[in-house]
Amino acid sequence: RTLPELQEALLAFTVHADAGDAALRRDTAAMFGRLVRTHRALGGLVAADLARWRYWEAVPDYIALLRSRALHPVMRQPVLDYLTASGRPDALAAVAASVAAAAGATEALRQTDSAAVIPTAALLSGRVP
Repeated sequence: RTLPELQEALLAFTVHADAGDAALRRDTAAMFGRLVRTHRALGGLVAADLARWRYWEAVPDYIALLRSRALHPVMRQPVLDYLTASGRPDALAAVAASVAAAAGATEALRQTDSAAVIPTAALLSGRVP
């Protein structure tokens, strides 16, 4: 399946879960949690839904995703937001480490190519203008 097809399927599940009862949301959240584990690169697509549904069982998977090379920079901010919203000490530590690493990478780039710093900093932060 293509990424747009997967996004449409995930959106359909989200709309269905939001319209349903708490049991349906729990089941959908558990399915999304499995998605984070098995298809890491798509994890950022469901992070906001999991946070809104207060499904924190995926925190260890999101910590692993944040530490991996599988996370696309555009998906980084939703993952950081999910981990922060969980309030768990392990999640907050992972967020702090990731932010510090991004700051270090930005500073290293500043020393070698200062003109690239602003676009790269925006990409690393996940907030692309």
